[in-house]
Amino acid sequence: MLAKEDRFTFHDLRAYYVTLHKRNTRKLPDIHKNPATTAAVYDRNTEVPRAAN
Repeated sequence: MLAKEDRFTFHDLRAYYVTLHKRNTRKLPDIHKNPATTAAVYDRNTEVPRAAN
């Protein structure tokens, strides 16, 4: 059985490749009509602070 940290989803892969695309081309791909939506949903360059449990 896979450990929780070993699981991933299609959404995780898509975010990974969007981030790679941005790193290589310096712009986000045209996945959504609104580029802000693509940035908010898929761009993983921004660190988000979270409270520890």
